[in-house]
Amino acid sequence: MILVDGNNFLARYFFQLKLLEVDGKKVGGMYGFLRGLYFLVTQFADGDIFVVWDGEKSKERRRQIFADYKNTRLTGSFDESFSHMKSELITVLYDCVGVKQVMMAGYEADDVVAYLSRLGDKVYIVSTDRDFWQLISDKVKICLGSGKVVGPEELQKETGCVNGKEFLYCKALAGDSSDGIPGVKGVGMKRALQIVRSDTVAFHKDIFDRNMLLMELNVPVDDLRVVCKKSDLHGFVTWCMTYRYQGLIEVAEDFLNRLEVRDGRSFPVFRE
Repeated sequence: MILVDGNNFLARYFFQLKLLEVDGKKVGGMYGFLRGLYFLVTQFADGDIFVVWDGEKSKERRRQIFADYKNTRLTGSFDESFSHMKSELITVLYDCVGVKQVMMAGYEADDVVAYLSRLGDKVYIVSTDRDFWQLISDKVKICLGSGKVVGPEELQKETGCVNGKEFLYCKALAGDSSDGIPGVKGVGMKRALQIVRSDTVAFHKDIFDRNMLLMELNVPVDDLRVVCKKSDLHGFVTWCMTYRYQGLIEVAEDFLNRLEVRDGRSFPVFRE
């Protein structure tokens, strides 16, 4: 199973290819996303691929715990441009590409990915977001943008943590500036690991408990609906021509065919 963090995957190309425009419209993010998705379906010859997006009001649940949660993210024209691009991309993925997409109102993609990761025997999460490192295990690995794969061995080499749970405990103490979550003053990841292993977390209980509520990826899901329908080669090529995506047109048939062979292999929990 390959789980793509949609917002993270799009944002990566949104900034990398931000100068790519057609008739004054920024189109680099969508092109990069689709080329990246094609790379995934060629790299992983087997297994279902799901693109997971943040749902509406996805941050509200955590902002009830900490009001400044993720208040440091994009604002203004960049945010508006990204939102428009995301909306169009979701539409073309549904109407033409045939990739399975998941979105739950009130929940962030991170939480839904965490839930889905428990359903597979071998799972790759595609994201540069280190929040997912808490999920690393013998069956769950993280694919970074560089092509690097992070499993238990790589996690220990880079952070010293022996498993994802220990990494989560350290993050809860150290905080996460990218999400606007403060940690214990003067405590980084190395010092946090010492605190966790010396069993002295209780001295920082208030901050630790609050941050665990903010950082732990957990969603009480009774049912999920996966949005997907058959691919449309003509529609996809026509859309690509609108933005002069020659590089996508050249691989369009192979791209869609590789996705089609994955149809019908979803877990019973999903309804298409």
